[in-house]
Amino acid sequence: MTDSWGEWLAHLPKDKQDAAGELRDRFEDLGAEDAEGWARSEISEHIPQFARSC
Repeated sequence: MTDSWGEWLAHLPKDKQDAAGELRDRFEDLGAEDAEGWARSEISEHIPQFARSC
């Protein structure tokens, strides 16, 4: 992934931006090493990363 978090978010619809930010925050709260990467994966690839981390 070459885009920064902000660049990637800017290309998403507002509802997806909000969901991605919430996921990133949840992953950070859980201590994920790559919270942004996991949030990107869940939003873009529809891979349920949050469910896997709990």
